Amino acid sequence: MEARGNRPVAFIGEWLDDQTGTVLASAARQVAELHEGTIAVLENTRRYSLEQALWKAGVDQITEMAPRLTNYVNSVAKSLAVIHVNEGFAASNRDLSSTLVPLGCQQVALGRYIDHELSRHVTRTRQADLVVFSGIKINKLDDLERILQRGQVRIVIAAGGTGGHMFPAQAVAEAMLAKGWRVTLSTDKRGARYTGAFPSAVAIKQVRSATFARGGAGAKLAVPFRILGGVFAAIWRTFRDRPAVVVGFGGYPSIPAVTAAWVLRVPVMIHEQNGVLGRVNRLFAKRVNTVACGTWPTTLPDGVTGIHTGNPVRAAVLDRAGAGYIPPGDYPMSILVMGGSQGARILSDIVPPAISALPENIRRNVRVAHQARDEDLMRVATYYADECIAADVDTFFTDVPSRMADAQLVISRAGASSLADISIIGRPAILVPYAAATGDHQTANARQLADADAAILVPETQLEVDSLSQQIASVLGQPDVATTMANAALSCGVPDATDRLVALIDDVAGLAAPGTENTKDKA
Repeated sequence: MEARGNRPVAFIGEWLDDQTGTVLASAARQVAELHEGTIAVLENTRRYSLEQALWKAGVDQITEMAPRLTNYVNSVAKSLAVIHVNEGFAASNRDLSSTLVPLGCQQVALGRYIDHELSRHVTRTRQADLVVFSGIKINKLDDLERILQRGQVRIVIAAGGTGGHMFPAQAVAEAMLAKGWRVTLSTDKRGARYTGAFPSAVAIKQVRSATFARGGAGAKLAVPFRILGGVFAAIWRTFRDRPAVVVGFGGYPSIPAVTAAWVLRVPVMIHEQNGVLGRVNRLFAKRVNTVACGTWPTTLPDGVTGIHTGNPVRAAVLDRAGAGYIPPGDYPMSILVMGGSQGARILSDIVPPAISALPENIRRNVRVAHQARDEDLMRVATYYADECIAADVDTFFTDVPSRMADAQLVISRAGASSLADISIIGRPAILVPYAAATGDHQTANARQLADADAAILVPETQLEVDSLSQQIASVLGQPDVATTMANAALSCGVPDATDRLVALIDDVAGLAAPGTENTKDKA
C-alpha cells in the first residue's frame, strides 16, 4: 500500500477470472477491506482484454463485450464509490482527462449500452475509488493524482425556468459529464420541469427565486426577498463545494448561483442566447470573467467584450444535424408549430385557421404537431378535429428534435434555442417574434435566418390568417423553394457551439490545455 497525501493507493494485480469474466474472490475481499477514500488501481487490464472492451470494440462486438464488462463491475459495485476510466494515459500525454462509468459513458466505445446496463446496478458508496487504466501500468502517483483530480472537477450551471435557458444548459451539462466533471444544475421550481431530459448524473438544486413578470403587486414586492434567500443558500453551497467554475445561462433563477460565485471569487461566466442581453445577464455582464454569446453580433454594454460561441444544442438535436430534408409534395407533409417552451396564444389563434384555408391539394396532405398553452389545448385540438386536419396538440413535446427532423415546415417563435435547433437540423421556417421580448431580441434573433432566405419573418402585429395561409402555401407548394430554405438554414447553424463553449469554460476555470488559443469571434 502506497500513499499520496492522505489518500492511500492500493495496486491490485490479479483480480479477474478469465473463465467467468467476474472478479476474483480474493480481489473482491481486498477491495472490501480498503478504507474510505482509498484509490484502488487495477493493473494488467490489457491482459484481461478490457482495453478492447472499453475502447476498441466495434458495433458487432457489443453483444460479446458488454456482458463481460457488466459482470466485472457488478462484482465490485457494492464496495466502490466511483469508477474512473482513463482512455490512454502515458507520461507524454498531456490530456489526462478521465470519464466516469457509468455516469459519463458517452466517451467509451460501448457508450449508451453500458450506461443503460450499469446505471441500474452500480451502487455508489463512499468506501473506495476504482481506477481502470487501458493496459498501461501506472508508477507515478503525481500523474495518478492529477487524473483523479480532473475527474472530481465541479461545475455549477445556473439557468432560468424556460426552455430557452434550460436547453443550452442541458447541452453543456451533457458535454461536461462526458469530460468527467461533476455537474450541478441550479434552477427554480419552473426550471425543474425541464430536468427530466437531463442526464441522471446531474445534481439538481432548486433555489428560491422569483420574477417580476408574474403575480400582483404583493408578489412583486416579495421578489427581492425570495431572491435574497436563494443567494444566501447558494453562497453556503458554493463555499462548501468550491466548484471550479459557475456558468449562468440567464433568467432570474440564475441570480443566486452567479451572485455566490461573484461574492466568493469563484470563476464565473455567463452565456447569452439572444442578440440582446436579458435583464439578468445585463446585470452581471460587467461582473463576470467572460460573456459568451450565442447570437452574433450581440448588443453588449459599453466596455464589455463578448466571445461568439453559438448556442449549444442538446445531444438529441445534434443526432439529427443535417438530417435529410424531404421536400413537400403530393404526400403526407408535417408542420411543426412551436410557441416556445411556454406556448403562444397568438399562434393558437391564427395558425389553425390559416392551415384550414390552404389550397385543397396542400391541405389534404398536411399533418400538424402544435404546441399550445394548457388553457388553449382543448379548443385548438377541437378546431383541428372539426376541420378534419390530422393534428397532435400538446403543451410540451419532449421529442421536438424528432418532430422537427420529420417536418417540411416549422412555424415558431424566434427564441434563440428554437432557432439553433432549426438551423442545426435545417428546416424552412416561418418565424413570429414575440413582440414583448426584452429589447425586441426575438426579432434580432430571427433576422439572421430571414436575411439568409432560410425563414419568413412575420412581425406579430402583421400576423393574419389569410396572409399566413399564403406564406405556408408559398413554402409547401414550391418544393424547390422549400429545399433552398432548408439548405440556407443549415448554413446558419453552429454545430460545434457546445465544443466552443466547453473550451471557453475550461479556459475560465484555468484548465485549458497548454498551448491552446481562443480563436472565437470577439466583440
